[in-house]
Amino acid sequence: MVFVEDGKCLQTCPSIKIDVEVFRAKYRMEPPSNIEVLPEQFKQVRHRFRKQALKELLETCSHHLGATTPFKGLFTVDGQAIETLEQLGQDTKLLFLSVNRVFKGAINLNENR
Repeated sequence: MVFVEDGKCLQTCPSIKIDVEVFRAKYRMEPPSNIEVLPEQFKQVRHRFRKQALKELLETCSHHLGATTPFKGLFTVDGQAIETLEQLGQDTKLLFLSVNRVFKGAINLNENR
């Protein structure tokens, strides 16, 4: 998946390509197969793990793109906020990084001509 800073021109802004599956795998937490009903505590811990995966991904993007302010939000092309990496489909190709969790959208040079 390719990550770019929200509100920047797509043709000129820096981008980074990252294999999101690496972060998903690192924080994957599957219940034992012999448990029929998941305890609430397990669900809470798994949710924290998933949030941590997103946080680490945002930190990685901030570092590699040289952001002066760390990225705090992640959005799909249509502006849907991403809370965990499990929300991302296999067909997702481009995501927007935001420093303030507010989606601005991309700027396209061709639209300004």
